[in-house]
Amino acid sequence: MDEVTLVIYGLAFLVAGYVVWDFVAQYRKYLEYKAELAAFHAARLQSRQQAADRSKQKREQRYEQFEETRRRLLGQQAPAPATNDVPELAATASEPAAQARMEKAVGAT
Repeated sequence: MDEVTLVIYGLAFLVAGYVVWDFVAQYRKYLEYKAELAAFHAARLQSRQQAADRSKQKREQRYEQFEETRRRLLGQQAPAPATNDVPELAATASEPAAQARMEKAVGAT
């Protein structure tokens, strides 16, 4: 082998080494990016779960307050009137009965 062939082989090995080194560097960057992305998604999922838990707690608190108020009011007042006794709903009932209820409601005010 002459010197030119050795130089060409040497350059070829240098280029091949650079290509492999660059591939390894890019792959490491890819793995770091993938790890950061996984951490971001985990944090986002945790944040959404915490928000859902807070929302559920608020909803349960509102429902408990509603139930407490309802029980308190039902304990103080007579039972709620049937739907046929409500003047706004009288139109859905039969016409003579509805007319009588409306007259009674107007007379009461």
